[in-house]
Amino acid sequence: MTAIDRLDFRSYRAETERHAHPFWQVVLPVEGRLEMEVDGRGGAVRSGQGVLIPPGIDHAFEASGENRFLVADVESLPLGEAETERFATRSFFPVSGPVKALVDYRAATPLPSDAVGHWCALLLTALSGAETDDTLVGEAAGLERAIALMQAHLSESVTIEALCRAARLPAHRLTRAFRLAHGESPYAFLTGLRLTEARRLLRRTTLPLAEIAARTGFADQSAMTRHMRRKGWPTPAAYRRAHRPA
Repeated sequence: MTAIDRLDFRSYRAETERHAHPFWQVVLPVEGRLEMEVDGRGGAVRSGQGVLIPPGIDHAFEASGENRFLVADVESLPLGEAETERFATRSFFPVSGPVKALVDYRAATPLPSDAVGHWCALLLTALSGAETDDTLVGEAAGLERAIALMQAHLSESVTIEALCRAARLPAHRLTRAFRLAHGESPYAFLTGLRLTEARRLLRRTTLPLAEIAARTGFADQSAMTRHMRRKGWPTPAAYRRAHRPA
């Protein structure tokens, strides 16, 4: 029987029972966090970190809040014995630049069914060559701490010095970690977090636009509008009208 690979975006709302499957599964972060237990070891798929689950390995997961992940179920191209052993004992991995580029490409480009296998082959090739040394793992942990600081202080001025202290990394390594995981600078990533929260407030609250701008760290309503327009989005008022519940 011909192997069939599956690649799609998924969101999760509840805890799953422990299970295993006969194919490789890769879960890559897009939005939110997925708490996981893989073969008795805990971890999370979150910004800057993915997971690869070998065939036959028991796992379970739980998510809450808004989330979205790119999930590849890969039957056509198993990894070699060395990679299988590596991921059986260390399933979670930092999302490298090549892996992030593949996620971005899939997000921007619908793939015909006969191209999914090629995408998965590129993904597993990127994972086979991914760095796993302590330097990259340390940068991934620092990245998570820096992002947590950003999320906790969206309404405030967040300096690169504060981010470096939280991450326990010098500026050049922190910037490297952001560019490897997200393809952008810490400041650009922070602006993205602010815009995500601003859009959430526009959709779900009736707060004045000026207050939303203040709560999300923009100097004023005009600054929030400029950043939204640079992304090609409508103005805050138009965005709210378009997403107002019926």
